[in-house]
Amino acid sequence: MEQEIRLSDIIEVGTLQEWLDSFAKSVGMTVYAVDAGGAVTKTSNPNDFCRSVMRGTSQGRERCSECDLHGAELARRTGKPAIYTCHSGLVEFAVPIMIDDKHIGTFIGGQVLTEQPDISAARSAAEEIGVDPDEYVARLQNVRTVSREYVDNAAQLLFRFAQIIGEYGGRKLTAAQDDERRADGYAEIKEDFRQVSEHGAQMIENVKELSSEFDRIRKKAEVADKTVAMTDSILNYIQNVATQMTLLGFNASIEAKHAGDAGAGFNVIAQEVRQLAEQTSSRIRSVEEVLNNVKMSIKNIERELASASEKVKENIDTVNELNAAINSAAEKIKEQ
Repeated sequence: MEQEIRLSDIIEVGTLQEWLDSFAKSVGMTVYAVDAGGAVTKTSNPNDFCRSVMRGTSQGRERCSECDLHGAELARRTGKPAIYTCHSGLVEFAVPIMIDDKHIGTFIGGQVLTEQPDISAARSAAEEIGVDPDEYVARLQNVRTVSREYVDNAAQLLFRFAQIIGEYGGRKLTAAQDDERRADGYAEIKEDFRQVSEHGAQMIENVKELSSEFDRIRKKAEVADKTVAMTDSILNYIQNVATQMTLLGFNASIEAKHAGDAGAGFNVIAQEVRQLAEQTSSRIRSVEEVLNNVKMSIKNIERELASASEKVKENIDTVNELNAAINSAAEKIKEQ
């Protein structure tokens, strides 16, 4: 639903009152401003006949209100000043106040005569609203009489003022709408920055956790490397034992030959010992080859982890800088 515009939204009421007071005094007429909410200003240069006689009774006030509504509606439809004769025979005018094609208020003015009043009609009007005819006629004859051209000129002057108010009001409302749109835009941008900042902070935490995980893996790799190194010493010991067994078997074979038939069984055992030593040496070489591959893989993992950890730290620095820039931009928008 479109918001209703009041005159007070466009111009300060006190300023409007001062201008209408000056206008009414200079042209010698009555004037006041109304909008959809009712009277906006007090009546400037009030007419004694209208104030004391016509609006002194409920029926008179009702007729005056009907005349005001009729004039305001006519001015609204045409978008131009409407000059009319009220129920008491006075000439009045209604000047529309427009912003583009929207009617936001009306100046009601006049309350003068453009010719001598019809006394007979005046007495009848007085009786209809319950006022003493003699007082009614006496007060009516004191109303100022001017030419119709004078009324037209006064209405046109007030119409020009109404146009100025409309033009100013249009710019003011446009500026207010632009400010509102900018405020909405700033709010949306600020919210976007807030979300980006939150995501950035979360990203920093995730990257830090990833960096910590890399450190833990690297430490485990170091432990594995040390374990493999310990395995090397064990294999070297086994290799030495196998070598000794080979020598022992060889020596045993020599002694078995010297013993002749008595050493035949011992020679078989010596040969088995040599074969076992050779098989052990072969298995040890295979294990050493595997362990060397494992050590190589661990070294590669450590290098990769070190490189990845360094990149992670660089990303943390970059995200921190981005987050700081976002927060700075958000603060500047907030200040604007």
